[in-house]
Amino acid sequence: MKLRITPLNFASAFLLVVAVYSWIYGVQISGTHFKTMTTAIGWIFLLFAVVVSFMDIMFRNFFSRN
Repeated sequence: MKLRITPLNFASAFLLVVAVYSWIYGVQISGTHFKTMTTAIGWIFLLFAVVVSFMDIMFRNFFSRN
């Protein structure tokens, strides 16, 4: 399997970084710190990263290079 760099790879890496950042530093929206929502938002970004990675695999198989 060849390693290809695609925009979806960058998107999934960015979402993983945002998920870890939200777990470490917490989430703050318009001046209010949400301690209880930090874990949920981190899991949501992690789910987005998994979905984007799955889409990348699907697109690689659908648009195959010869």
